[in-house]
Amino acid sequence: MVTHAEEIIRAVATLIKQGKKVFSRKDVRDQIGLSADEWQLGYTAIFQAMRIDHPGGAPQIGSKYKNVFERIERGKYVLTSYGRELTAQELIRRFEGERCPYCGLNYRDLSDDDVRDHLSKEHPEEMLKWFWEARRRSYHKCRGCGKRVTINDHVCPYCGFDLDNWRIRWAAGYIAKMAQRGRA
Repeated sequence: MVTHAEEIIRAVATLIKQGKKVFSRKDVRDQIGLSADEWQLGYTAIFQAMRIDHPGGAPQIGSKYKNVFERIERGKYVLTSYGRELTAQELIRRFEGERCPYCGLNYRDLSDDDVRDHLSKEHPEEMLKWFWEARRRSYHKCRGCGKRVTINDHVCPYCGFDLDNWRIRWAAGYIAKMAQRGRA
């Protein structure tokens, strides 16, 4: 059985994966597929308890789900650093399985290299997005020359190394290893 807090985390992980860094309760509610009345009957109080800055009166929830969100303005929320860790774990769990999370391709009879190649070739944009979510930084070292490059660099300005191709292959390889854990 899935708790309301788990459903909320899964919904937020999906929103983050879609590129939404700032979200509302309605965004979360819509992602779960609840009516306004269903949301009010229990989810809204749990969402409140998951906030790092909740004003009190929220129900007690497990410590794993506390301090996940922070309100940045009325009706707008972002993940805390702990919340980013928790949603990253949720995204990783989705890849530990037998099917591609983007198109449903069955991984059962594929090698890690085949899974990596599939993800790299068929879902490069998703792999780039996942790379930055997994790394949670706006920079990394170039694999060609070792100098620092940013998210905006698609080719290393120092040595000409194709950064996006490497990022796609890195993310796809990482996911292929996680998928193998799910197939084992």
